[in-house]
Amino acid sequence: MIVKLKEQLSALSLILNEEKTKVCHVREGFNFLGFTCKEAYSYSSLKPVRIKFPNPQRVVGMQRKIKEAVKEFPLGVHLTEVIKTINRKLSGWAQYFKVGNSYDAALKLSNYTCLQLRIFWRRRKQRKDINGYRKWPNDYFYNKGLHYVPKLLR
Repeated sequence: MIVKLKEQLSALSLILNEEKTKVCHVREGFNFLGFTCKEAYSYSSLKPVRIKFPNPQRVVGMQRKIKEAVKEFPLGVHLTEVIKTINRKLSGWAQYFKVGNSYDAALKLSNYTCLQLRIFWRRRKQRKDINGYRKWPNDYFYNKGLHYVPKLLR
């Protein structure tokens, strides 16, 4: 099977990386272009189905990018400017991953974004309270213009 694949790729002037390439069954799952693809059992259709969802490493990487972007802003910057920058990152992530089963990852990303904005806003207001969830709930940031990532997946 790999010999046939090498022949087809060589006809296209491509080279197969043998270290990273392996043949596996879809039940084991594999990562491809930022998605984890695997087979799961569907209780509604009572048969196995193939699903793909964002690779957890990609979600963590996006969280890291959001945290870095928020940290780059000085404390004198207004919250709407920070939200504009974050929205561009969230929109790009959602556009790429909307073809898979990405709702759970998007919800996790939205909550993490609100947490980082809450930390920024708490530092700007020079507040000592621990979380600030009561003072600035997630809806506070969504009303300021932050994108709700699960909604972007539609």
